[in-house]
Amino acid sequence: MDKVMSVSLGEAKRKLGQLLQELHDSGGQYLIVTDNQVKAVLLSVDTYNWMVERMEDLSDAAELLEAQLSNEPMMPLEEFVKELKA
Repeated sequence: MDKVMSVSLGEAKRKLGQLLQELHDSGGQYLIVTDNQVKAVLLSVDTYNWMVERMEDLSDAAELLEAQLSNEPMMPLEEFVKELKA
């Protein structure tokens, strides 16, 4: 995962264009801080897409594990597609 940096809300407002360019060029993420608390995260689109794909992969793996643990009947994808077409 890319580096994490923090920036105050005021600085983020003043430097938004620069921050976006940095994220585009090198990835990473910025924690937006106000009143000494992290209020938001600014991510590069690549980092965001990676996170979404990773969450989908983990969700699929969890569903598969649940199916295996519950002894639900399973079949290979190719066989399933064949049955759908029939």
